[in-house]
Amino acid sequence: MLRAAIVHYHLRPGGVTRIIRETLSGLAEHPVRVAVLVGDVPDDATNLPELVAVIPELNYSEAPPHGQEYRRIARRLLEDARALLGATPDVVHVHNHTLAKSSCLPGIVRELAAAGQRLLLHIHDFAEDGRPADYRRIADTIAGGDLGRLAQMMYPAAPQIHYAVLNRRDYGFLKDAGVPEANLHYLPNPVRPLPASEARRETETPLVLYPTRAIRRKNLGEFLLWAAVTDGAQFATTLEPTNPTALLFYRRWKALSQRLGLPVRFGVGSASEHRLADLFASAECVITTSVAEGFGLAFIEPWTVGRPLVGRDIPEITSEFREAGLKLDALYPRLPVPLEWVGERRLRRRLRRSLTSYYRSYGRDDPDLDVLEAAWRAAVADGMVDFGRLDEDLQARVVRIVTGNRAARRSLGVPHPLESVPGADIVEHNRRVTVHHFSLETYARRLSEIYEHVASSSVGSVGAHDAARVLSAFLRPERFFMIRT
Repeated sequence: MLRAAIVHYHLRPGGVTRIIRETLSGLAEHPVRVAVLVGDVPDDATNLPELVAVIPELNYSEAPPHGQEYRRIARRLLEDARALLGATPDVVHVHNHTLAKSSCLPGIVRELAAAGQRLLLHIHDFAEDGRPADYRRIADTIAGGDLGRLAQMMYPAAPQIHYAVLNRRDYGFLKDAGVPEANLHYLPNPVRPLPASEARRETETPLVLYPTRAIRRKNLGEFLLWAAVTDGAQFATTLEPTNPTALLFYRRWKALSQRLGLPVRFGVGSASEHRLADLFASAECVITTSVAEGFGLAFIEPWTVGRPLVGRDIPEITSEFREAGLKLDALYPRLPVPLEWVGERRLRRRLRRSLTSYYRSYGRDDPDLDVLEAAWRAAVADGMVDFGRLDEDLQARVVRIVTGNRAARRSLGVPHPLESVPGADIVEHNRRVTVHHFSLETYARRLSEIYEHVASSSVGSVGAHDAARVLSAFLRPERFFMIRT
């Protein structure tokens, strides 16, 4: 039987914790014995995994330890894993080490690799992808401003070190940074269908549901724009942000919606899966207007409960879903609105200021004219600008223009999403695809095969992949959205 030790910062509620619990459930059907090592567990400490150890140094922390401390914690981790598993783990499966929420974890990973331990580094969220504060903490505090040490901490390289990513975009970025394909694994998250619901529509008015925590990249302004140009439908979002900065923008959108009298309800959901299932059941369709995703659950979950999906596409994420068989023709890749509504000079000024600030937040030089022009071309074409590329202030300007203005509505560059809601045949087709391709059983089989591959790896000296290249890939100006800064 193969032995695996899963390492994470904590077991508190959250996306990665959910994946860990799903992993334990799925691998129960495979010849894999799994222990979990974390820095913290919930205060109520119920429903913990059977084999779990708490190592406080793995919990969130800012100050990095001294060099010898990394080695001590790495030894402690292996000792605890051996005590739980009855032998040294064949694979240590580490989640999100590059975020360095524990300043110890990148150093622990390197110590384990140097000792010959076979590792699977599972990256859900990249610090390079819209998380400059995390990146600067790693670069400045942990790596001490040394770019070579930064690469060693974030992307160590050795035959015994493997990487798992959620999507083909990230796979390509790491491959280009030097990770051999033999050591690089595509591992999309499992998607469990929501519980069955008996809920039905409360009124004849169709409900357009946006099931999301309304942080900035979820592009709430675009959601309001569609509400502003819709007759006879109700729109609703589920969860408000918890981040103070995101909450500020969210409250501004709520205030604008109320001033304009838009048919929008905010924060109608809860963390309860049963409550979310009821909302899905009562919705005419589900919408997404997000401009950036990691895995892309928003493009999969609605189909599992038989609800059609409309809204904004993210091709760098959905291309693999289409390859799996999903039909997503109702989605649009951009929402063109007349450039004159926001003003070319104003937009150029804001784009330059925003992109410059973003590059500086990652310690990069100011963007040159070629970079600025590439960002402009990604946003503007033929006198139209993609609404999602605007900042919140300019988005609000557009929402005010189209509200109650039928002539302005006709200037939008794509049809209204409610004019292209997928029919029952497509909904059923996509439901079958998602249930098969993203099931827990499929995930567990993939992960078990990856574990076997990692466990059979040879062992060699530890170097580093090209961390600067990973950052450059994420910072390409064509990917820039002002609402992500």
